Amino acid sequence: MNISIYNSFPIHVKKAMGCIVESTEGISYVDTFSGIGVMLLGHSYEPVLESIRNRIQDYMHLSNYFPVEDATSVENILLSATEMKQGGLFYTNSGTEATEAALRIVKKRETCSKKTIIHFSGSFHGRTLGSLSLLRDGFVKERFGPLLPNIQSLEWNNEEAFDKYMNANGQEVLAIFVETIQGSGGIRIISDSMAEKLKHYQKQYNILLVCDEIQSGLGRTGKWFAFQHWGLQPDIVLVGKGLGGGLPLGATIFSEELRYEFLPGDHGSTFAPNPVALAAAKTVLSEIPSCISYIQKMTPWVQEFICTMLGNCIKDFRQKGFMIGIDPIQSAKEMVQIGREYHHVLLNVTYNGTIRLLPPLNTTKEDWSLMITPLQKTLQQCII
Repeated sequence: MNISIYNSFPIHVKKAMGCIVESTEGISYVDTFSGIGVMLLGHSYEPVLESIRNRIQDYMHLSNYFPVEDATSVENILLSATEMKQGGLFYTNSGTEATEAALRIVKKRETCSKKTIIHFSGSFHGRTLGSLSLLRDGFVKERFGPLLPNIQSLEWNNEEAFDKYMNANGQEVLAIFVETIQGSGGIRIISDSMAEKLKHYQKQYNILLVCDEIQSGLGRTGKWFAFQHWGLQPDIVLVGKGLGGGLPLGATIFSEELRYEFLPGDHGSTFAPNPVALAAAKTVLSEIPSCISYIQKMTPWVQEFICTMLGNCIKDFRQKGFMIGIDPIQSAKEMVQIGREYHHVLLNVTYNGTIRLLPPLNTTKEDWSLMITPLQKTLQQCII
């Protein structure tokens, strides 16, 4: 019997196309979060499917004893996009494994006097035990601890607390893990001044800056990676979710200084990089530049459209490109069910009650209307 962990929708899917998911009962639902940010170009995007079909005719898996076609192409694109052309890349199967690879490199740099790893409240970097060490939720840590030592959690966007801690302990800080836009944390965006402080302390104390772009990367915010909005220069970048076009694939991207840290036997993966996932990734990445231009053009319209449609139903709205957080004036707990059952819209609500919109990067105005109109009806129905 399947272990019941997920609060799944009671929908048996027949097929999915674009932002539409059709059930076996013939009901069409609007997917507002693209499989939790995985389907960057929408469900069943034909060029990605064609890449998968072409590769799978030759082979599905080879193992890391063989050079994998497309691996170098994907690597070069990602290194160029992160502006770390002389860096290196380690392929993983997922975002949390990308975090684990980063933690290995960080731990390898640990010394007696420099061993503290900082993360911020509201962050989420994965579900493996190493990644859980960087989790906001103390209750989860208590259930699965003890986890990694020397982890320091600081309050998100609290510049005063950050200054106070760094001025007292900066020499001991080895690395900082940050989502410049917190995904599971409710689309909480780093402040400009907090980003400047990250740059300052990174340089002052020679700290490894790890930017988690698992959800916010690959064009979603109108740049290749969200950290580029603030001019950060990370030493490590984490990628996952949409990289494989719907197939499991992630990557940890290292600066030139760190690319030689991994030695044979230090790390590995049975499945990564899977050649079928890499073929899909190559196609996905080829589409990102045009998506970035499109998102930059569409962002003002999307903001105005959503705020006009939902204005009297929401108390806060946060947006960076096609990564959007909406805080309704009423609790969002029952909205997922009401939206699904009465208005056929599929909603994703983060732990703190934010409705998280992660539509495909090529979402048209018509598709935005398909998403926001039933969301408006859902919110209006929930207002007491």
